[in-house]
Amino acid sequence: DKAQFPSVPIDPRSEIRTVHEFFADEAAEKGVTLIEDCRETGPIMADRDLFKQIIANLIANALKHTSSGGQVRVSCHRVSHDVVIEVTDTGAGIAANDLPHIFERFFRAGAPAETSGLGLGLAIVKSITELYRGGVSVTSEPGRGTAF
Repeated sequence: DKAQFPSVPIDPRSEIRTVHEFFADEAAEKGVTLIEDCRETGPIMADRDLFKQIIANLIANALKHTSSGGQVRVSCHRVSHDVVIEVTDTGAGIAANDLPHIFERFFRAGAPAETSGLGLGLAIVKSITELYRGGVSVTSEPGRGTAF
């Protein structure tokens, strides 16, 4: 049996707003429009800090790969028994041959000179979502943007 991880009822919309506010200045400095577009979902069972870590990692990645004039949107809504949270950007996108690897630890897409960080953010996102029996997926179009 899997180890138990702390879960309390949290409001995804409220937690996403907190993370959104944290990144507002960074987005403004970059000239990127950061949009929070969450509908009421009702509570979910999760660890508050780990949930915010997921959202923060996805927003940080989106901001890193989106140029001035671009947009990063965080949305959430309920679909049946699930809450769907989407972080989309109008950034550089991810090459099709890199997509299968982006959740691997230490994998960094693009030329090494263009990327910063350890390549752990998305691996952490995947690990946390799976601990809570969730899932994470990605679609991307080079030059058009990415959606997680």
